[in-house]
Amino acid sequence: MNALVNRLTVISWAGSTTSLSSCSPCAKFEDTQCGFKMFNRAAAEDLFDVQLMTGIGFDVELIFIALRRGYKIKEIPITWYFDADSRMRLVQDSLRMLQEIWQIRRNWSSKGLYARRGNDR
Repeated sequence: MNALVNRLTVISWAGSTTSLSSCSPCAKFEDTQCGFKMFNRAAAEDLFDVQLMTGIGFDVELIFIALRRGYKIKEIPITWYFDADSRMRLVQDSLRMLQEIWQIRRNWSSKGLYARRGNDR
């Protein structure tokens, strides 16, 4: 039981650290990875049209773009159950997330890769 509690603490800490370090607008969210993401059709088309990431940072990227474009986001609590078969690798995945967060900020600020395409919605 103690090992389970320690592992849950580490996983919880890792999620909080990722949330805080991900990008200043995303820091207000409890957890950017866990849970469902729901969009209306117009928002989904707008965001997924420019979304680039397919790795661990795709959630943060969508939230980042949505916030920067002025979408309202509501966090709704869910019941979460610990899965001992988690594929999360604390060190490797945390480093990968930091790399992808840096890329998201670069894509936004210097590359303009998240600019609206086609007609401005």
